Amino acid sequence: MPFTVEDFEDLVAILRQRPEWRDELRRLVLSDQLLGLPEVVRELAEAQRRTEQRVEELAEAQRRTEERLERLVATVEVVIRRVDELTEDVKVLKVQVAELRGDNLERKFRELAPAYFGRRVRRLEVLSRQALAWFLEEAAEQGRISWEDQQEILLADAVLRGRLKESGEEIHLVAEVSAVVDASDVVRAADRAARLARLVGRAVPVVAGEKLTAGVEERCREAGVVCVTDGRVVWP
Repeated sequence: MPFTVEDFEDLVAILRQRPEWRDELRRLVLSDQLLGLPEVVRELAEAQRRTEQRVEELAEAQRRTEERLERLVATVEVVIRRVDELTEDVKVLKVQVAELRGDNLERKFRELAPAYFGRRVRRLEVLSRQALAWFLEEAAEQGRISWEDQQEILLADAVLRGRLKESGEEIHLVAEVSAVVDASDVVRAADRAARLARLVGRAVPVVAGEKLTAGVEERCREAGVVCVTDGRVVWP
């Protein structure tokens, strides 16, 4: 028999009175897929919630990582600046050590000069800077040497005066003192001795140090320069 509107209205009225029949009616009317749709929707919503939570966690982790990276970059910059400062400090320290070493070598040379040259030179005297400066200044004022010669001679590491034992002739020694003696020391010593010789007669160039670079000893012999290394004296 056909299902009429009145029958439908009666059914609706009955379902309102018996709500527990609604689920049974749904199971009869709807497919399993449709019945399971609310659960699927809930699962999708939960998955979406978890995804959003995970995205927030990842975003927070990214933020913390960026903060740590920024702190690391700042720390590295500080370290780099400190390394640069230390590098400059080391350079300055090396220069100071070299200067102190040079001063010590000059002092040692002056103190040991009588021992180095005593076999050939007697009454050896190390001229003080002041005495040498006054002597050269007077000579320059009298026109016996140029002002350029005066200044160049004053730059010598040491100037000594004595007399040769064999002849009694007065002699001056003009010394360049370096930890490592090279060709430039030989040239400077020879040049400054030649300038002083114009004033005093005989001036012998000297180089002194702990070590010699290759070929320096031979160059000293050729240029007439006395070579002193580690207490060993080689006359040209």
